[in-house]
Amino acid sequence: MINKLFVSIFIVISIATLAIAIIFGEGQSRDYWYTVAWILFLFFLNWLTSIAIVEPKKRGTPGNWVGILPFISGLTVILSLSSLGLVALWWASVTTTNILFAGQIVMFSLWLVICLIAIIARYFAAYGAESEFTKEDFLKTTKNLQLIRDSEQDLTLLKEIYDYVAYHMPHPSKLDTISLAKAMKLLESEDRNPPSYNDIERALKIIKSA
Repeated sequence: MINKLFVSIFIVISIATLAIAIIFGEGQSRDYWYTVAWILFLFFLNWLTSIAIVEPKKRGTPGNWVGILPFISGLTVILSLSSLGLVALWWASVTTTNILFAGQIVMFSLWLVICLIAIIARYFAAYGAESEFTKEDFLKTTKNLQLIRDSEQDLTLLKEIYDYVAYHMPHPSKLDTISLAKAMKLLESEDRNPPSYNDIERALKIIKSA
């Protein structure tokens, strides 16, 4: 839904920009239309980074790409303002065409290099941040147990596990993998035998202390 709204915004602003450009474009040189195209390109870059921030595909994982998107978006805004400022100076005959092109190349290259450095840094931050188990694994297992248990004691304990994992447990990559594996083994049914109350209680203690 959000993506569709952002696409609509991009289309509306692009059409409006072109319409205004056409109104004032009669008798204008090719440089005028090149400038219009450049403005649309810069707007597209800003739109692209903005929509990536609003609705990323993956949240809450250490080292994921969401963390660098606001930085890249802000950097894109700075690039756009600097680029348009240089274009305005060129139209005001304050600077030459050679300086205009050289400045645009330098600014765009700097923007690209900084973005690549940020992506590389995030890649190394993400390296090894994955865990064998996810919160979803524990939530799904706990939910399945809640469906087959009748004891109020068991259900109370399972709810405590579910609430802790959902709202309080740190990301599994920050916890001891061996401990999480032990907790998961206690919660999983072996040979169609569901875990006992003691197993569930031990699993909760292990998860909290992992």
